[in-house]
Amino acid sequence: MRVIGPIPGRTVQQLGLLSASGIFICWKSTVTEHSSNLRGTFDSMITQRLQHIRDHLYRKDNSPACGMAQSPLTTHILNTAQGVPAAHVAVNVSRVEDKAWREIARGVTNSDGRCPGLLTSETFVPGTYKMKFATDEYWQSLKMASFYPYIEVVFNVSDASQKHHIALLLSPFSYSTYRGS
Repeated sequence: MRVIGPIPGRTVQQLGLLSASGIFICWKSTVTEHSSNLRGTFDSMITQRLQHIRDHLYRKDNSPACGMAQSPLTTHILNTAQGVPAAHVAVNVSRVEDKAWREIARGVTNSDGRCPGLLTSETFVPGTYKMKFATDEYWQSLKMASFYPYIEVVFNVSDASQKHHIALLLSPFSYSTYRGS
């Protein structure tokens, strides 16, 4: 269970349930300001923020927004130069088969910088994998120059029952990657 808070001007308590996902958004309705007009404004702002968080986490069909539960291989790309997710980045996944790379999946990052549903548990087997990120096209779409035309991250999977998350922190002239959770 995660509790999101605190909300400025409020005391966090477990009083409200946002969704069945185990994420609780909670607050005590006492506002430090004495004006009822300010309280109404704060309540409206909080309601809008909670709606935004709910919409970010869940689609209309109540499934996880990024499909992370379905795929044993996930990625998340963050544009650290601008402090935003890297949306619309083409991603290719390949695996070594018979001593050669074979492409097994393609995708494009969503507005949150994630690429949902890349592989299924049936197609994710032990082996050597490569994720190729088309970074040059991404930076060109932002009208920015880039040093790296693409980034390839090669990694080994020994236990395909574990989740593998490849995080990529990206700027026009540098990048960093790690296995996330």
